[in-house]
Amino acid sequence: RDKYLQIVWDETKRLNKLITTLLDLSHIESGKTPLTRTRFDVNEMICRVLVRQETRINEKNLNVDIDFQNETCFVDADADRIEQVIVNLVDNAIKYGAAEQSITVECAQQGKQAVLRVSNFGPGMTAEEIEHIFEPFYRTDKERSREMGSAGLGLSICMKIVREHGGTLSAQSVPGGETTFTAIFPLLRKEGADDEAEA
Repeated sequence: RDKYLQIVWDETKRLNKLITTLLDLSHIESGKTPLTRTRFDVNEMICRVLVRQETRINEKNLNVDIDFQNETCFVDADADRIEQVIVNLVDNAIKYGAAEQSITVECAQQGKQAVLRVSNFGPGMTAEEIEHIFEPFYRTDKERSREMGSAGLGLSICMKIVREHGGTLSAQSVPGGETTFTAIFPLLRKEGADDEAEA
């Protein structure tokens, strides 16, 4: 009885997470949740995310390399949504990274843009897989992703969030080697951008 109750409970949690993620994606696409911009330090946010993931990092004996160009990197953006992007990219790096390897999180300022990179060493992806990686429900390793509770929506949501901020999200990978996700978005919002979005 306990065994099957646990199965039902795990499936319930998985479906609840899927529904929540689908609603989140739907709200972003419909524009029902406009950006709430504040000025915050991306570097500090990255450190907080990594601290929350410390247990998972230690379980896989991963080495974390943090590379900040400057001590701080202030942006004018929606803090909750940018944190969602960072959490998803770091989560993927941990989840799919090979045990006892390294993950690297970088943040730099290039002109008027913030550049965030998250890298790991693991199974990697082919060029064909990268072409589809940001599509909703796409999973490179369906069996492994199902075991890990992945619905294949996280990167699609990240892409939409970064684009909402006027930025780009891309991936580079070598099968059996390093995978890097790069998010680039403006440090400051463009004048009139919010007005145009509401029009």
